[in-house]
Amino acid sequence: MRKNSLKRIFASLAMTAVATASIAAVPAFAEGEESTTDPNAAEETTAEETAAEETTEEESVGIGPQADGSYRFIDGTVLTEAEIAASEGKPVISVPTIEVNEKEAAGKKVAVTLSVSGTTPWASSGIHLFYDEKLTLDVKSNGKVNYEEGEAVADLEQKLVKENEADLAKGVFFTSGATADYGTNGAMYTVYFTLPADAKAGDVYGLNLTYVENDCFTNQAKDKAMEAYAFTHLVSGAIKVVGEATAAPTTAATTAAPTTAAPTTTAPKNDAPHTGVAGVGAAVAGLAVAAGAAFVLRKKED
Repeated sequence: MRKNSLKRIFASLAMTAVATASIAAVPAFAEGEESTTDPNAAEETTAEETAAEETTEEESVGIGPQADGSYRFIDGTVLTEAEIAASEGKPVISVPTIEVNEKEAAGKKVAVTLSVSGTTPWASSGIHLFYDEKLTLDVKSNGKVNYEEGEAVADLEQKLVKENEADLAKGVFFTSGATADYGTNGAMYTVYFTLPADAKAGDVYGLNLTYVENDCFTNQAKDKAMEAYAFTHLVSGAIKVVGEATAAPTTAATTAAPTTAAPTTTAPKNDAPHTGVAGVGAAVAGLAVAAGAAFVLRKKED
């Protein structure tokens, strides 16, 4: 039973990978080859094709995260933003923004880790990461993606990381499955990208987590709210090439202009008694001398 369950999970996830990698073929007539000569038949064919296209668009439009914050499932179920926010499990799946110094950027291999936080135990995942076409995904000699497993998926029974392209965008598809809720918080997978040889300061290489129809992040109970929360809270990242940090210019301390002190004048020594009022001592002394002279003159007259 466990093997059959896992086979069903991975069959579904494999279909997702194939679907995203497929490019619609456009029929074309060889040069000089005539199309149908029956105008009515041509009109009927066109009408049938148009109807089929409209049906396909109606079926595919609106699956996943919506502009108003809600989430639409393939089975038609729609959860509002408020219902999603009320989820017990609040998984945030993310890749980091990494800064690389320009001196070592050219051809540098950079490790990028896909992580999850805030989740309750989970069992299955199918997640797409699309990256800048100037980056080179590191692969082994056998052509398989070079990756490392993290603690979040350590106990899951099935894991797969593979290259994936959709709408001409380069990507990586991460998928996992288990017969019970063995998934935890933490690092899920680490992959490696090599920067181009002409990488320079100011270059930014996007790492975009994007919902693709049939992607999943759920538990054995198929908790829709948890899955909706995961794909409405994806956190994308980037690899940024930065220049050397430039120290802010420093202004030398300004030397104060020399100041010329006013010449100090030494007042003549004054032996007059201090009265607390300037000049009063000298006046009193003068009066004493005058009084003494008057006394002497009066004595002569007598």
